[in-house]
Amino acid sequence: MMKKSLALIFISFLFLIPVYSQQLKFDAGLNAGLTYGDLGEYIYSSGERYIVSYLQWEEKPVYYLGFEGGVQYKDFGASADVKFDLPGNCGHLYDSDWNSNGLKTIYSIHDNNLIWGIDAIISFFYDFTPANNFTITPEFQVEYEFVKFQSAIGTQWNGSGTSDSTDDDVSWDDPLAKKNGASRIGYYRHTGFLFTGLKFRYDFTPDFSVISGFYIAPFIYTSALDHHFDDRPGMDAGYYMQHIQYSYFNRIKADIQTVFKIDSDNSFSIKAQIVYGPKTKGHMNTTYFTGRYLRVGQKTAADILNLKIAIGYKHIF
Repeated sequence: MMKKSLALIFISFLFLIPVYSQQLKFDAGLNAGLTYGDLGEYIYSSGERYIVSYLQWEEKPVYYLGFEGGVQYKDFGASADVKFDLPGNCGHLYDSDWNSNGLKTIYSIHDNNLIWGIDAIISFFYDFTPANNFTITPEFQVEYEFVKFQSAIGTQWNGSGTSDSTDDDVSWDDPLAKKNGASRIGYYRHTGFLFTGLKFRYDFTPDFSVISGFYIAPFIYTSALDHHFDDRPGMDAGYYMQHIQYSYFNRIKADIQTVFKIDSDNSFSIKAQIVYGPKTKGHMNTTYFTGRYLRVGQKTAADILNLKIAIGYKHIF
C-alpha cells in the first residue's frame, strides 16, 4: 500500500512539473560599472561639543564586476545581486582635525587605495500590473556592504602648538604651520542595510522599458575599524579605533534603469543609482590609551554619498 501511494505521489508530481514550470521564470546576468562618491568618518569631543576629526574617504572612482540572478513564480519573486570591487587607486583621503575653539589645525592629504570590497543584495518583491504596460512592485531588500581602504603616506600641515593651550595653535594653512609626512591610515567598514520601497516599470514598447525605484532603510548597522599606522622608523604598528553605529530611517536609495530587449530571452540594460545618508552616531573603542580595546566617552559618526553607474546583460531561462 505504501509503495502504491509513493508511486502515485511521484506520478502526480511529474504531471504537475509542466504546469508550474510554465509559471516559473529564472534569470541570470552580469553587470559592470563604477562607484563615484565619498564615505565620511567622524570623531566628536567628549560631550559632543565639536567635531575633533573628519576623514573623507574618496571612491572616485571604484570599478566593479557583478553577478545577479532571480526566480519568479507568477507575481512573487526573489533575486540576488553581488558586486565585487576591483582593487586600485580610488582618489584621495583627506584628514582634518580641529581644536576646542573650532580652529582647523591639522590637515593631511593621502592617495587612497581600495584593497577590496563587496556589495551583496537579496531582494523579495511582488508585482502589481494595473495596466498592460505598467507595473508597480513593492520590494524588500537585505544588503551587506564591505569596503577596505589603505591610504599611502601623505602630506600633512600641522598648526598645533607645543603646549596644551589652544592659544599657541594656528590654522593648518598658516605660514607658521609645519609641513611634514603623514603616516598611512587603513579603514575597514561593514554596513548592513534593510531597505524597503517601490519600483515602477513602464514598457514604452515590447522591446524598451524604463524602471525606477525609491527606497528607505528602516534600520542600518555600521561597524568600522580605523587603523592609524606609525610609519616613523623604529615605531610600532600604531593604534586602532573601532566605530559602531545603529541608525533608523536615515539612508535612502534611488535608481533608474533602461532595459533594451535583444530578443524574448536576452536583454541589455543601463542603470544609475544614488545612495545618500547623513551622519549616524555611535560609540568608539580604541587601543590608543592602553594597547587593548577600551570604550571611551567620545561619539563617532559615519555618512555616505555615492553614485553607481552600470551596464548589464540578462538571460531569462
